[in-house]
Amino acid sequence: MTGVRRTCFAALGTIVVASLGWPAVPGRAAGPRDEVVIGISQEPDILVPGLGGNLAVSSEVIMALFVAGAFWNDELKLAPVAAKEIPTLENGQWKLLPGGKMQVTWHLKPSKWSDGVPVDAEDYVFTHRAIMNDKVPVIDRVFEKHIENIYAPAPDTIVVTYKDHYAYANTDVIEWGPWPRHLLEKAYHDNPGGLDKLPFGSDPQATIGNGPYRLVSWQKGSSIVAEANPNYTLDTPRVKRIVWRVVSDTNTLGANMLSSAIDAISPIGITFTQGVQLEEQVAQRRLAQKVLFTPGMVWEHIDLNLNNPRFRDKRVRQALLYALDRQALVDALFGGKQAVANSYLPPKHYAYDASMPKYTHNPERAKQLFAEAGWTPGPDGILRNVQGERYTVAIGTTAGNRVREDVEQILQNQWRQVGVELKISNQPARVFFGETTRHRGFDMAMYAWVQKPTEDGETLFTTDNIPSAQNAYNGQNFPGFSNPEMDRLLRAVPTELDQAKRVAMLRRTQAILAEELPVLPLYFRADVTVVKNGFQNWKPTGVGHNGQVTWNASRWAWGAR
Repeated sequence: MTGVRRTCFAALGTIVVASLGWPAVPGRAAGPRDEVVIGISQEPDILVPGLGGNLAVSSEVIMALFVAGAFWNDELKLAPVAAKEIPTLENGQWKLLPGGKMQVTWHLKPSKWSDGVPVDAEDYVFTHRAIMNDKVPVIDRVFEKHIENIYAPAPDTIVVTYKDHYAYANTDVIEWGPWPRHLLEKAYHDNPGGLDKLPFGSDPQATIGNGPYRLVSWQKGSSIVAEANPNYTLDTPRVKRIVWRVVSDTNTLGANMLSSAIDAISPIGITFTQGVQLEEQVAQRRLAQKVLFTPGMVWEHIDLNLNNPRFRDKRVRQALLYALDRQALVDALFGGKQAVANSYLPPKHYAYDASMPKYTHNPERAKQLFAEAGWTPGPDGILRNVQGERYTVAIGTTAGNRVREDVEQILQNQWRQVGVELKISNQPARVFFGETTRHRGFDMAMYAWVQKPTEDGETLFTTDNIPSAQNAYNGQNFPGFSNPEMDRLLRAVPTELDQAKRVAMLRRTQAILAEELPVLPLYFRADVTVVKNGFQNWKPTGVGHNGQVTWNASRWAWGAR
């Protein structure tokens, strides 16, 4: 995240923020009521569900061009799109089979691809089988690997058999897609590894979707244009034309908004800092715009390497968190618009436990816990153990990330007040993520996980997900946390079909982590968007890839401005 540099002083620090010098950008007359111009600071790589680098900006455009069986709405609830309804055990479309297997049946609404060819169940079957071909460069196959078989007994019916009980089997028909079989089947059979190199997904003339909009122009580095799909039968788009304007300089992007050269800024637009400052400018100039801060699913935290003797005693880990004034941190850096994290699950998650104990700022309690663990202040105030070793640890994050660098300075100052000496050692992202965290070569590592609406934490906190030479450094349990009860619960959660029971298990996992603290939770990020007054149904979800702002693009409309 880039933005204006802040300088921090004292225990929390006096935050000095220079006002942004928004460049002057010519305004424009109010655009036609059937068009919306959205500013984005990044550009997609490919516009095909499941292919490419899983860029959030690609997902945003894709969700306007393609629809799936179901999606997550702004209330984080599953809603059918191409499907007539969500299969459940109650409506009989989700059945348990002998041998621990399951069968889920989906019924499709009548719909067409943008070239007029009907979408049918065989498109989904084809897409699943292509995705499961190891030669096809898909983003992941996590969902698909649970599927044993998929077939289409009728053009509007898909039957999916699962190898095991899988709690999230009704979140969609398949993870990615569907893809148009009539357009891609031959290319797939000829060269499955080359699907991401086809004109499909980059050339508007060759890109066929089943969503409310169709791709009509893509000027690389400049703009993407989509127009209402005349063959879309699942709804009637109110806005006839969406223009994504690519402005990589986020200061210029903000200036475009202030001058009304664009109508909205996407979540993949300006930085959080710029959002706060833009809100001030909008108020000062009395502009007919609003800046939205939507609570998100991105969890900023600090991993503690439990192989380090400094972190092995949980009293020390608890002391480290008690020593932090995280509310003051988010107030100072983010104007209080990002929520302090008390769990690895965000507040909008279905299993979030709001009654969990919270580590509010308590430096005296921190000092007491350090003393109980054998760490007492030396002559210079830095903690020492009975061997005379200083309590010195290092923290690392992605170099050049201004916000995280500011957070590090605040952490350094706050921990110094209880006798912890913190060294800062940041690295380029490719080194930090590609080598340091993967090989667990750190004391403390600060970064973020993007949580899903169905997040359970299995890959983050189970023993078999600790990266090591024995497993070729696969896994995301970078702290090295190992707890038999946690292992049992997190393996059971995705196989438990009763949501109430899943909630109970996940509340217990949250309690375990709150007690053991292998990770220090910091805050949950908010998505920043800007939109002109009068533009209706702009409803960011904060869900990231699983629910981009375009989830309801067919409902967007201009009202009174």
